[in-house]
Amino acid sequence: MAITESQNRILLDKANALPLRPGIYIMKNAAGSVIYVGKSRKLKNRVSQYFQNSEKNIKTAKMVSNVYDFDYILCETDVQAICEHIRASEPDIVIVDSIQTMNFTELNSSPGCVTQVRESSNLLMR
Repeated sequence: MAITESQNRILLDKANALPLRPGIYIMKNAAGSVIYVGKSRKLKNRVSQYFQNSEKNIKTAKMVSNVYDFDYILCETDVQAICEHIRASEPDIVIVDSIQTMNFTELNSSPGCVTQVRESSNLLMR
């Protein structure tokens, strides 16, 4: 069931009230089921983009049309946001995209290489 204009406005107002801090956001449908989880460095900016009247790709537009509500968890850093998401959702599979942009002081490998991705994944899964 697609959301109405008034529901979209409510969600946009809720998103605009979010802080400009890192965290994760959990999109839910009308039944309360989680349909999407994402992370952002600035929650307010990222989440409000979903509910603005702007061009979206087909996949995003379809997801947004089913969003009835969302929750969020504030975090200190992007890395903490990813870790909180993994803990909260307990997924069967974790795919970390653009992990080369993360800065772990514990890594011995050079940025962007396959070894760094593996080392970073191991740190995230601890």
